Amino acid sequence: MKSLNVLIQEPFASARTFDLLPLLDKSRISVGRAPHCDLILKDPTLPPVLGEILIDPSSPAAEPILWFKRLDSGIFRLGDLLCRESHWPFFSRLQVGETQLTLTHNDLAQTLPRFPAGARAWHTTSSAG
Repeated sequence: MKSLNVLIQEPFASARTFDLLPLLDKSRISVGRAPHCDLILKDPTLPPVLGEILIDPSSPAAEPILWFKRLDSGIFRLGDLLCRESHWPFFSRLQVGETQLTLTHNDLAQTLPRFPAGARAWHTTSSAG
């Protein structure tokens, strides 16, 4: 995996990304407003320690399986589902308070097939353009 990021959209702030790859050797990544959290959020409606991103130890290192778990009694929204703990699929929106988190990766080698060697690209032309 070339990159594993969390796209963070917070209230009153521009979108930013957080790189999870350096933290994948940990089994738990803490999330919250507190300075000791691994992923620090700026949303004032959230508790100091919100939750954890859990890495499934049975998943391969090249394709980690991540879970999100609230540590308090609150809930979060994953797509349209209300959850306290859930598997966090790639490119799905997770909302806590007024903050949206999206798990992304940029591994185009696994998402797009290689163009066949010796093949020519298809070009279409017409009188209309």
